[in-house]
Amino acid sequence: MTDRAQPLTAVVVLNWNGRAHLETCLSSILGQSHPRTAAYLVDNGSTDGSVGFVRERFSRVRVIAFPENTGFCAGNNAGMRAALREGADYILLLNNDTEIDPGCVAALVREAETDPLIGACGCRMLFFHERTLINSTGVEASIYGQCWDRGKGRFSGGRWLEACDILAACGGALFLRASALRETGLLCERFFTYFEDVDLCIRLRGKGFGVRYVPEAVVFHKLGATAELPVYTPRKMFFVQRNRFLLVLRNCPARLLPSVIIANAAFELRRARAHLRLRDADALLVQARAVISILFLLPAIALHRLRTRRDARGRAWSMLHTHPDACPDLLPDPPSPPGEELSNRVVMGAREGGRGKGWYGPMEADGTRFRWMGARATVTLLLPPGEARLALVIADPYPDAPRKECLVYGAGALLGRLTPDRSFRRHELAFHGRPGAVEIVLEASGLIDGFALGEPADFSFRVSEIGFL
Repeated sequence: MTDRAQPLTAVVVLNWNGRAHLETCLSSILGQSHPRTAAYLVDNGSTDGSVGFVRERFSRVRVIAFPENTGFCAGNNAGMRAALREGADYILLLNNDTEIDPGCVAALVREAETDPLIGACGCRMLFFHERTLINSTGVEASIYGQCWDRGKGRFSGGRWLEACDILAACGGALFLRASALRETGLLCERFFTYFEDVDLCIRLRGKGFGVRYVPEAVVFHKLGATAELPVYTPRKMFFVQRNRFLLVLRNCPARLLPSVIIANAAFELRRARAHLRLRDADALLVQARAVISILFLLPAIALHRLRTRRDARGRAWSMLHTHPDACPDLLPDPPSPPGEELSNRVVMGAREGGRGKGWYGPMEADGTRFRWMGARATVTLLLPPGEARLALVIADPYPDAPRKECLVYGAGALLGRLTPDRSFRRHELAFHGRPGAVEIVLEASGLIDGFALGEPADFSFRVSEIGFL
């Protein structure tokens, strides 16, 4: 296929005072292997010189500048309208604090071209500074309007490398078929920000389109670096809570709407009682504002439901979780602070100076504190002068899982291969090196996939202690 015969893909980047991120983001877009990739920057009233920088540095990028912040939905919609007018076959909505792999757009186009009923695709989004950890492989949701990133915090590998159908794709890297958008409409601007991506994907499903996860399309995301609203401000929490209600009321099938409203009312009453017990007046006020706001939106919601009454709402609704606690919360911990004192020994959950990446939160079993490790985990230890041995207290409570060994590296060299027992046992390995700080790396030859924690998790071994003797 010649370059001119390739589908035209427009990448729309929404920006608000994100000049510091634009060099990396736009360079990665212009470096795509897909030959017909156009870049659009929609600026939401930035005051940091973003527009001038892009016009001077990236002449190939089309710039749409607003005098004020119009919000995530309106800004992206402006970019999509421009792309549709110029004949785009596909549109990729992309956060400005991202870097995309050179083959990202090509992988998305390749998947979408396999079936004209694929309306949207999601990318394998990894953390920008933790590139072995997943930011999102799609979005899951519950009938209570809770939404969360599929696989967030898990280690990239295993089932996360398999393409599959998903409920929705994350709006930070959302690939859309232009013809599907013309049929379904763009982002609903009543959301302003948060959950509008899920709403759009549900509407696409209602029109008969599918949503696919494409693991070959890799995006690195700084996560929140240029968020519309800071974390946990009352305004942000208002939009999150109000939009939960909006998402449910716009998209619930009519036959289920009464029971879902009752379930949501009971859920909100439980939350209100919890806020009262904690004397959290701010949370109560946010909750009340969200309820009042949604009451004013009921006429618009009713009109939307009337216009889309022929849509197959049940296609997407059947994919939603029904339990209010379905959202998983077990994620790997960040490394110990850089200033924390190093020593010759790390005791999980107690003495953790030098604990690096790849560890889940501290736990305890049979009186022993430990941390699960993922596919790869690190610690930094102080090697004392003279001969030393590296000791690890490690266990494999699931020996039937498809993995056998823990590979141990020190200062870049393989020290040995361990086969942990079901119970904690000390293993010792000879170590020779210069005294001082030494990075120890543990790698598992396989992972547990299917651990019963609300969704499959990625674990390998339990580690209690690592240190030099």
